[in-house]
Amino acid sequence: MSVTLSCSDPVASVTLPNPELGNSEILDLKDRFHIAMSMRVYSYFHTPAVMKLLMTFKTLTWMQKEALITFIDATDGEIITLVNWLGETFAGRITNEPMVFASHAGGFITNSDNQSPDFYNVTINFEGSEET
Repeated sequence: MSVTLSCSDPVASVTLPNPELGNSEILDLKDRFHIAMSMRVYSYFHTPAVMKLLMTFKTLTWMQKEALITFIDATDGEIITLVNWLGETFAGRITNEPMVFASHAGGFITNSDNQSPDFYNVTINFEGSEET
């Protein structure tokens, strides 16, 4: 399985390997009540649930890193679709700006200039709602 990010305007897509174990999923429910001094509830606000996904990828190759940077630049501010490793589909936005890539060696994959490290780490913060 893998994680796929896509956008329809402009048409763009990038597929990344599975994130590391220990990622977090937070379901953020927002219910607000307005209560009078007599403790009577006179208004109730319910907003749709927001899913916050924190995914860390530790084995991105140079090509995957460049594809992710190109995708982020092309879809800046647009609603994107994320299909996670379980096949669940979410619509939302990537919220960490700027995206920081850390590099480390440790593999046999090399890129064209042979100057960059073999693998890159990146953490993606995604906020959106699950599509049904």
